[in-house]
Amino acid sequence: MSEVKTVSGSIWADGFIQLNERDRLTIKAVYGTQNIKDSIRGDKQMIEAKQMLNFALEHFMNEGRKQKCKRCGGSGKYIYVSVYGENCFDCGGCGEKVKQPTKRELEKMIRDNPDGLGIPATV
Repeated sequence: MSEVKTVSGSIWADGFIQLNERDRLTIKAVYGTQNIKDSIRGDKQMIEAKQMLNFALEHFMNEGRKQKCKRCGGSGKYIYVSVYGENCFDCGGCGEKVKQPTKRELEKMIRDNPDGLGIPATV
């Protein structure tokens, strides 16, 4: 796992806005809408938005939401590149990727759990 970077207020909001809509919904579903509002206002020192997304996707993977990588067909190997080797760039060589919930599933998660799934968003 990489080093956790924290940011506040407008810096966090800038990173959050740069994500696509599905990724923003993923963060809201996992961390809760109030945490997102607090971080945009700058009330909390938060983990960077992109890193929050990675932790959220890792959570879904650990919950069993996996699928075979489409690029390498689940082998973890792809075209050999002398600088990088033959590991697949999409799955990192493990052969599986997270099966991200659909927009509808994420919206339902947000409605059912407005406080998120209990993963801390602050350090």
